[in-house]
Amino acid sequence: MKKLILGLIASLMLLAAVGCNCAGYDFVDTNYHFDRAIIKMPNGETVEVEIKTRADAEDGEQLTITSKDGTRYLVSSVNCILIEDN
Repeated sequence: MKKLILGLIASLMLLAAVGCNCAGYDFVDTNYHFDRAIIKMPNGETVEVEIKTRADAEDGEQLTITSKDGTRYLVSSVNCILIEDN
């Protein structure tokens, strides 16, 4: 009986952790969800894009952003602002 109760509690804790999404943050896979990006280009111009997909390097310094029109941007995280719309 103890094993059943412990298993049930562990299952509920796992489901709660997997299902939580608070302020765009998934507690298990540590992914953030953003809708738009403002990117500073090398010539000083800024571009605002709607994000289709986003991936970051392991060190978090470089971002690959694919916009909804299909354009891909490889950008330093220093030159990019990510925005989550409500």
